[in-house]
Amino acid sequence: MSRRYQSIYTDLADDQGHFAILNNRGIFELLQKRYSSALLHFSKALDARHNAAVIYPFHQVIYNIGLSLLMKKDPIRSFRYFYSIIPLMSTSPFLWLRLCECCVQFYKQRVTELREK
Repeated sequence: MSRRYQSIYTDLADDQGHFAILNNRGIFELLQKRYSSALLHFSKALDARHNAAVIYPFHQVIYNIGLSLLMKKDPIRSFRYFYSIIPLMSTSPFLWLRLCECCVQFYKQRVTELREK
């Protein structure tokens, strides 16, 4: 099934460098638990913006980067991405949930480090 979707992205899409295509490919990689590959696609999506203009789904790409970092167990960097889009998504419960998850994950990692010492 995943090969079918991959072929749709690579064969049928007109502009493979369009930020929306790159973002969707990143989401696909994220769902497949290939977090590094997802981050690569999300980063390319941000670079694909014309003249570095802020476009409407900009905050969604940033959210996806934060989510990928959170899944990679990097809560500090993830928190920074989520924090940066608070003004754009302040009413989203998912954003606040992810920010809380970053704090919990950081706390658990820190406790584990301290116990090992």
